[in-house]
Amino acid sequence: MVVAERGATVLAICCGLIALLPLAALATAVGLPVLLLAVAAAGVWVWHRWTRSSSTVNRWGSRTRRKSEVASTLDVVRHAGSGAMRRRAGAVRPSLAGMDRRERWRLPVPEVAVLLCRSGLLWVWSSVEDVTLILGGPRTGESGWLAGQILDAPGAALVASTRADLYELTRVSRFERGPVWVFNAVGLAGLPSTVMFDPCPAAVIR
Repeated sequence: MVVAERGATVLAICCGLIALLPLAALATAVGLPVLLLAVAAAGVWVWHRWTRSSSTVNRWGSRTRRKSEVASTLDVVRHAGSGAMRRRAGAVRPSLAGMDRRERWRLPVPEVAVLLCRSGLLWVWSSVEDVTLILGGPRTGESGWLAGQILDAPGAALVASTRADLYELTRVSRFERGPVWVFNAVGLAGLPSTVMFDPCPAAVIR
């Protein structure tokens, strides 16, 4: 098999023929009918063992234990796939409720969901109405991930951070889409505040 994948077809055929030599010698020694009968009997025995109820139950049990508390591929497609997110577009963003089916399936998924990760060939999404908690250690890429979510946000984004890297990574693109305000009461990274509020508003005198 490996030889065939590398393109040496003739060599693969020769290796296969060499591998069949012991079988040919056995057929010559016991006779071809006896060998075929033995192979058929072994096949019937394997089929019987594989299809009986106890074997089926054991396979189901092993599969259940292996995937216990873990979403299957079908679960991901039904509840966290891109199609599932687009189907909920009208619920999570009422302004999109009037779209027909074609427009909904052409809708970019980041408009209604947040990308979490990739599982095999599937992308796993979380709806914008759900609470998403991302945990990561130092220098594991969480700032880059958050910057991507800020850039993909279809509307306004309220970002609270103890560092200025998110502002530096996203401010140019967000400025092109609308105003960007900064509230930096402690002067973090030397960024000036562009918006302020009074925590002790004056009492209304009647």
